[in-house]
Amino acid sequence: MSSEQSIIREHPCTAALVERQTHDVVEHAQTPSGWTLNYEQVSAGKFLGQISQLELPNIQIIEDQTNQAMIKSGEAFKHTICFSISTRKSPSDLICLGNIFTTPGLLVSDAQDLPELRTPAGLQVFNLSVQKDLLIDYIVKQNLAFEASCAPYFFPFSQPHDQNALAQAVERIFLLSKQGQLAKPVQKKNAQDLLLMHLLDTCETACLPPLSTTRKKQMVDRARTYAIEHSDTPLSIMDLCNHVGASRRKLQYCFQDVLGISPVSFLRILRLNAVHKALCTGSQDKQIQDIAAEWGFWHLGHFTSDYRNLFGERPSDTRGRMISRFANLG
Repeated sequence: MSSEQSIIREHPCTAALVERQTHDVVEHAQTPSGWTLNYEQVSAGKFLGQISQLELPNIQIIEDQTNQAMIKSGEAFKHTICFSISTRKSPSDLICLGNIFTTPGLLVSDAQDLPELRTPAGLQVFNLSVQKDLLIDYIVKQNLAFEASCAPYFFPFSQPHDQNALAQAVERIFLLSKQGQLAKPVQKKNAQDLLLMHLLDTCETACLPPLSTTRKKQMVDRARTYAIEHSDTPLSIMDLCNHVGASRRKLQYCFQDVLGISPVSFLRILRLNAVHKALCTGSQDKQIQDIAAEWGFWHLGHFTSDYRNLFGERPSDTRGRMISRFANLG
């Protein structure tokens, strides 16, 4: 097996734990079971990621590690609430719905409507999808001041120990699973209760208003939709300004605050990621230059250079790697 191929490990002591190493942003987004995700790579370089997934009766835990900055969106299991926490080893800067967070915290949202995130390079995050009925049952029985609604919340940790305790609890449960110590129902329940205790403690300590989509994020979304709908047209920044009704300077501020990149970089990254996804998932019969042209890249040499700078490989390398991957699966 080459270093470019995925490494998948299922632990014999428990079929509920799967670990997978990924080498592509599209493959990484498709790896979590039960999730429908869209990832766009923002920072330049070869992609490297790792997914560890553990299934408990009422909680799914995913450890997600990536070396590149990304824009994330999507959904997870129905009737669950998703809790996300970055580890102590990760950068803390995060942009969610146009809100900038520079301190660690717990992001809580309905799994069917996950908020768009701009995540930094080098992020290691734990995502816990908890059955909504179980969560509500615990909240009611304990008279907790926490509303398990659909709106996303961000709860900053009041003390560094709170983040450490929750992260260590998740790490401990992964370790117990690898050691075969989560096979019995009582062991699984104890693991779930430990996680819920930490999650609810964090959420109840601060009754915060739900996150709202800022006007900056709404403007960026309008520009994004317009760019996607006119993918075959080489749009200019003035085209975006005229469509969203903003000056070039205002649009620049909005993109920097919401996504951490300029509108010019956004247009290029959006289209390069679209070509990359097409090469990973589309028909192998279509020529690369034809796919590039569909997304407004008319100069093949410039396109190839921009693609290699972002993804760390040529478009033909991506296609060859996908052909090899599917051949091995067959």
